[in-house]
Amino acid sequence: MGIYFFLCIGKIDLKSISSNMSWQHFEQFDAETEEWLKYNTQLTNEQISILCDDLTRPRVVFTETDQVICILRVIHKESESDFSMVSVRFFFDKQQLISLSLYSLPAISQLIQVKNKSTTPIDFFYRTCEAIVDNITAQIVEMDEKIHNIHDKWTDEEAIDSNDILATRKQVSHIQRFLLSQADVFQKLYLFFSDKKNGNSKVINPKWRELNNATNRDIEALTDMRERLQILQDAIMQKREETHNKILFIMSLVSTIFLPLTFIASLLGMNVSGIPLQTGNDGFWILCGLLFFIAIIELVLFRLWKWIK
Repeated sequence: MGIYFFLCIGKIDLKSISSNMSWQHFEQFDAETEEWLKYNTQLTNEQISILCDDLTRPRVVFTETDQVICILRVIHKESESDFSMVSVRFFFDKQQLISLSLYSLPAISQLIQVKNKSTTPIDFFYRTCEAIVDNITAQIVEMDEKIHNIHDKWTDEEAIDSNDILATRKQVSHIQRFLLSQADVFQKLYLFFSDKKNGNSKVINPKWRELNNATNRDIEALTDMRERLQILQDAIMQKREETHNKILFIMSLVSTIFLPLTFIASLLGMNVSGIPLQTGNDGFWILCGLLFFIAIIELVLFRLWKWIK
């Protein structure tokens, strides 16, 4: 039997890749796909619905006949700075591998490139998981570099857009949300393939644990990134708050200084008889001296009360 690449996107394109197994890949989840799975596999309706469900978290299901249904999440680049975690679904046994995805994913393309290195569905599936983990790790490294750049701007006292920090935090949370479940999937796969009855490759088998460890390292890296972003955001907010408090303090201080001066000026400016210094030639200068003296007294008191340095 030969490996066949089956791409279902309105038309069928068959490519002979190697020998020893068959591989069918669908880039759609619709009634036609479900119908094909129903008549070409031994999956139950419930298992088919798991494969074709629109929204689902990473999970793995093992059938009584040692068939595996696995749903993983992989990075899908929507632009240079924007991405999402989209699902890719697998069904395989000892003879065939079926994969489903709504998007054209690098991990699927890499399967074709490593076709000569894999000879069984298990090996083929492992190569895909390895590519998915590498894809996620590369994105995390890219995000880590972005956080370093933001931190460098903060260190150099350059202006930082809070929206950049908020967007990065959302990306970190988005990835970490699915990686927690994905690590559990790889752990279950390791335990499943550790059973000798599954006839798994002695070379590939220990590496399932490596995928789990790599995913856990990614989760730890994301946790560290979230903490760094939180610290950075707290520092920025604290600096802004200190700046606002300083501005309010200066405004309050100026208002406090001019409050008694304004009161005296308003009192002496009333249009009534008997106002002191109203008839004298030096009244204006005496009043200015009095106001200046009051201002000096206020400043001395502020220094004594340690309101100003």
